[in-house]
Amino acid sequence: MYAALFGLRAGDVRTSERDGSSHQLFAWDGSGRSAGSVANTARLPEVHPHWLFFFDVPALDEAVASVRAQGGETFPPTRNWNGDELAVCHDAQGAAFGLCQPS
Repeated sequence: MYAALFGLRAGDVRTSERDGSSHQLFAWDGSGRSAGSVANTARLPEVHPHWLFFFDVPALDEAVASVRAQGGETFPPTRNWNGDELAVCHDAQGAAFGLCQPS
């Protein structure tokens, strides 16, 4: 549905070793560079379906510290399958977003 609606191109499906959830990667074009993923959160009843946008940052530790200094919350950073470091955050108003330091 999203491929037809937004012009996304499906990529690989990855499974998290941590919680067994699957992530369907997608790209905006034929470059092969992943722009994000759609996650299967059906096994996580406390997580509602949502879009989580990630912003590339040059230094994840500094960006996480900035979020916290401005009243936001962060989950512990993790590393995905291609080596990128990721941190899920909530801003001071509770809006969710992610930070990504590309490898």
